[in-house]
Amino acid sequence: MAGVVVLFKAFSVETTDRKQYTVEVDTQNTYSAQKVHLSIHDVGSCAVSTSNADDIKGQGTLEIVGLDPVEVIVEPCFLEGDISRQIVELPDGRVLYLRALGRFSLMG
Repeated sequence: MAGVVVLFKAFSVETTDRKQYTVEVDTQNTYSAQKVHLSIHDVGSCAVSTSNADDIKGQGTLEIVGLDPVEVIVEPCFLEGDISRQIVELPDGRVLYLRALGRFSLMG
């Protein structure tokens, strides 16, 4: 077999419900352990290949108590299949690792 097979997982561009998370890790230690709300507008897609060049980042809105909502980049590939967690990148470059509060179903 002389070809490389590339599989794409495509997602719709629908806004998900606003869900509550706890910040497990903040790369700048500012928001660790805080409760936040995340609404995902576009979950992006994850390319399965030898290169991550084809990954398409998602987009969302993150709400942190006491601050204005901020648009974030949602990482689609690092926690694939784990609906209780999200990784988001803020405009200032910090990365937040989020764990969901409450119960979620796959049939959203």
